[in-house]
Amino acid sequence: MNAISFLISITIFTYSCSSSQKPAMKDTFSTEGCPENISIKLGQTYTLKLPAIEGTGYLWIPTSSALLSWDEEEKYEKAITDSNENKPEMVGSATRQILTCKGLKTGSSQIVLEYMRPFGSRKPEKLCQFTVNVTP
Repeated sequence: MNAISFLISITIFTYSCSSSQKPAMKDTFSTEGCPENISIKLGQTYTLKLPAIEGTGYLWIPTSSALLSWDEEEKYEKAITDSNENKPEMVGSATRQILTCKGLKTGSSQIVLEYMRPFGSRKPEKLCQFTVNVTP
């Protein structure tokens, strides 16, 4: 067997071994902004990053759903734009609230997130609505 035949044989063998392996299931999915719909498997987590201004008292609050459990910890990250990329974070600057949910039960449901203050007036300033599909 010459060197070229040997290399071709090794390449075919390597490809056939690697293509027969199934990729690992991804545990966490993420979206920036309000999605139209999301699909996750039972037990997987999904992270939404929605525009918010930390410290104003306004939060993205999910409506209840039997399909999902939501992490109740308030988490934020700086929203990077061309104008603030190299500047320190300031009070009232653009941030994103990070919301994480986990698929608890299979099914499909409409989810509504309300951007509002949990105290005082109960009128939401913004809404994020999407459909969630949790599969086995």
